[in-house]
Amino acid sequence: MSALPQVHAKLISLVELLDKPKKDVSKLVSALQALCEVLIHDFSKELRTMEKFREEGLASQRLEGNIVLPFENIVEVPDDDNISFYRQVRRLQTILTSAR
Repeated sequence: MSALPQVHAKLISLVELLDKPKKDVSKLVSALQALCEVLIHDFSKELRTMEKFREEGLASQRLEGNIVLPFENIVEVPDDDNISFYRQVRRLQTILTSAR
């Protein structure tokens, strides 16, 4: 249960990045990776190695400053005209930030 505040904070960061008019995919990937690290570390039944992530297609082969970025090649940000998606993002942001 001690990880829940971290999950909450990481999820808020991710949603705030999604709600920005200009999306920076590398920042979204980093935020998603940070959220995933908390979830995997504190909630996973089995620890996965980076090799396992690569096998599952969740990590790229490219190194970013000696760091492999999971999700780098699989994150697609919906177009700005996807009104339904961004309405749900704003709704989630409201729910997450009003619970503080």
